[in-house]
Amino acid sequence: MPAMKRDFWPDLGALSVTAYRRYAFATFASLVGTRMQRIVVSWIVWDATRSGFWLGLVAFAELFPILLLSRLAGCLIDRFGALRVLLYGQIAAALQTAIVICICTQSNVSAPLLAVAALFLGIASAFCAPADLAMLSTLIDRSRYPSAVSINSFLSNIGVFAGPALAGIVLATLGAGPAIALNGLSFLVLVAVLVRLRTHRLHDAPLEPIASGPIHSSPARPGDEGATATIVGSMILVCGAMSVSGRSLIQILPSYSNGVLGQGAPFLAWCTGLTGIGAALGGLWMGRSPEKSSIVRGVLISSLVCALALFVLAIQQNALLALPLFLIFGACLGINGVGTQLYVQLSCDPRVRGKTLGTYSMTFRGGTAAGALCMGFIVSWADTSTALLVSTCVCLALWVFIKSKQKSLEASMPVAAIT
Repeated sequence: MPAMKRDFWPDLGALSVTAYRRYAFATFASLVGTRMQRIVVSWIVWDATRSGFWLGLVAFAELFPILLLSRLAGCLIDRFGALRVLLYGQIAAALQTAIVICICTQSNVSAPLLAVAALFLGIASAFCAPADLAMLSTLIDRSRYPSAVSINSFLSNIGVFAGPALAGIVLATLGAGPAIALNGLSFLVLVAVLVRLRTHRLHDAPLEPIASGPIHSSPARPGDEGATATIVGSMILVCGAMSVSGRSLIQILPSYSNGVLGQGAPFLAWCTGLTGIGAALGGLWMGRSPEKSSIVRGVLISSLVCALALFVLAIQQNALLALPLFLIFGACLGINGVGTQLYVQLSCDPRVRGKTLGTYSMTFRGGTAAGALCMGFIVSWADTSTALLVSTCVCLALWVFIKSKQKSLEASMPVAAIT
């Protein structure tokens, strides 16, 4: 019975490491604050301009730098270490919050200035995102990677929904200024934790990551660097394809909820919430011990089940049936996301960890943005059901791709024998 429990329940062992535990919850607070500010700024822009164009431009300004600077951020991580890059990035983000407060306290709020401020935050985020991923090797040993990645995914998915909910409450009761100030405070909390970690001289040497436990310290045998890079690139491609075909669909949920099912905002909230809950639980479940589950099989199966869920959503118009399908869809996204990141974290060459994770971050976030643009075009050109069917085909193609490379992916995965 104890063995079955260990196999079924997620591994939360990473939380026993004090440094990781402090960092994880400080990062969660920062994420909630960032999501709060994003909603508040969007509200201010809409209130000032009543323009969908300015709403889109501000959102684009925050996202665009990630596509351009993630690789540069990776190079800096390899050169100076993840902790230093993340620390300076968080300080820059805190300064951006002060700028936004100054803009929003003006009698006439300037949408162009808010767009410039969003661009500044996007530049800071472009360096922080891959540095956050790379921090794993400075906080814990490799044997706890599955636990840490799944916990990070769980907290991230919770933060995505907690931030906007808290923003609505604070905006309605205290106003925009205090809501943005809370985000600045969350940045300072993370800065304080990072300074404390730096004081304690954690392992922040990019060329010498921690290596212990059942997971091998080397991603491949000597001379296999090129083959390993190709295999890791394949998994990053899988992440990008799932972002384009799966994660981007969150952006067209309003058209599905109202246009296909004829439901209103409350049902949309249920769909979004169940997708988030599914993603959080799926990612947490994927963090079980690597000896007990196959990362590659998890990614493979989640791609197929995601395709089936999207196909049923595309052909049916029953609102009650859609709810559990969104829960399943979210769980597949969580399993796939944690599986691909865990594979990349474990398999990448430590000498280019920053560049690799920079590429992963760019693919993950950029794929979602590109997919949202493509799905929006398909919805306007045809309809929402067609967009879902296109996503189904992409997920099926992804399943075929992973299936064709399953043996090579499993052989290159630096994990002890899976029972």
